[in-house]
Amino acid sequence: MSKIQINWPTELLLKFWPRLAMKLTAKKIGIENSIFDKLHEVFPKTKSIDLLPLKSSHRGFMIIIDRKTALYFH
Repeated sequence: MSKIQINWPTELLLKFWPRLAMKLTAKKIGIENSIFDKLHEVFPKTKSIDLLPLKSSHRGFMIIIDRKTALYFH
């Protein structure tokens, strides 16, 4: 994988419009973004996302979406 050169316009986009900057950068280096687009369709009205470590083990974490849905990663 080659290194990405970030110029000042990209830095400006990252500071003020990070979503747009990430989309443009991903397109520039050829990353397929269909999975992330589908996730945005599934959770369009998400108000909060909490990231917590799993207490039962030293590895893993859980993502809690709007205090209703939990996704566990081990």
